Amino acid sequence: MTNEELMAQFMDGDKSVLTKLCNKNEGLIRSRAKEIAKAYNCIQYTQRGKYNAYTKRILNELCSVGRITFMERIRSGDYDSEKGMLTTFVVPYIDGDMRRYMETNLGCLSLDAETMTTVRKAQRLHHAEYMDADEIAAELHISEEEAARHIGYGTHFYGIDDLTDYYDDVDAYDYLLEDESTAPPKQIIYQRIRMEYLKEMFEALPRRDRDILGKYYGVFGYRKEPLEDIGMYHFLSEGGVRDAKDKALEKLRKAYPTSMMRYWSKINRALEYPDRLFDSSEHD
Repeated sequence: MTNEELMAQFMDGDKSVLTKLCNKNEGLIRSRAKEIAKAYNCIQYTQRGKYNAYTKRILNELCSVGRITFMERIRSGDYDSEKGMLTTFVVPYIDGDMRRYMETNLGCLSLDAETMTTVRKAQRLHHAEYMDADEIAAELHISEEEAARHIGYGTHFYGIDDLTDYYDDVDAYDYLLEDESTAPPKQIIYQRIRMEYLKEMFEALPRRDRDILGKYYGVFGYRKEPLEDIGMYHFLSEGGVRDAKDKALEKLRKAYPTSMMRYWSKINRALEYPDRLFDSSEHD
């Protein structure tokens, strides 16, 4: 089916075609990422004629921005098939957001892998635990100036394994979205969409798994409860509760490869393993 036919279905209320639209236009997003990277002189090659690690990181980041923008424009309802093709509609938005991202984040994209890891830790402490720069500096054994700079970078750090004890008795979905002033707009949208998909995966679990996982972490409307209380309700020992929790998480992980959430997680993994994307990209 064409983009326009899929969009017609989407506009008629068939949200299931969203995945098809995203997958169908992945090549377009990658192509625009390459063009924008070239415009900013950020295409570099190894001696074998393949993209080096620096270029892969930039392309991965730009693709993440492009995917977010593509999703935004699809959901906006602004597309009018009578005025042209879907690609003609979305490309100016994708290019514009990619250019703005480059202008804002070139400093971050030039970091080496070790420093990038520290940046991600600093941002996690800042956004998830509300630590200030001086506290982060002490925690990570870096200067306060470095901590402040790391907090200011525009990066993505939430993943499927971020359902952790950070949330206490707060709903994880609301927790991530309650203070939108703490992150750049694109990152907020990125987090919002990914948490929507994670919530869908969570709600697809059997009722018992949802109850145990929800009460263990205190997420998605469940209040965090002690292991003893969860065990009494489900007739399990504390060790049994942990085992049941692990099995429920394993079900989420098994569902993850075919989920829309994986689509939005590519950039996170790419930041840690940049060779996994664009591995086959040759000099073109």
